Amino acid sequence: MNNVLEILWIILIYIFIQRIVWIGMGVMKKAASATQRRKSQAAVNEEIEAAKEDLEEPIEMVTSFCCNKEIPRRKAYQIATEEGMAHFFCSWQCRQEFIERQLNETNHEEGI
Repeated sequence: MNNVLEILWIILIYIFIQRIVWIGMGVMKKAASATQRRKSQAAVNEEIEAAKEDLEEPIEMVTSFCCNKEIPRRKAYQIATEEGMAHFFCSWQCRQEFIERQLNETNHEEGI
């Protein structure tokens, strides 16, 4: 009878140790996957920051031809002359005044 009890105790201890190892392995797997998720999230965050830095271009400023104001090039009205020069204007009104002056000068030179 003692032998049977000893065998049962050995089996119970074996099962107990096996369960502890099994639980420990599960905890380790969860910790490893959490670490991997954190690392991948950190990599994604780094890529986002790098992309933001690439998008932040310096704003090119130009001078308005009529009133000499500094304005961002992307907001300026632009005209290219026959000589290939680009003139920038802060407003549509400045642009129109330039065109009228150019027409008046051309008409005056032609004697019209």
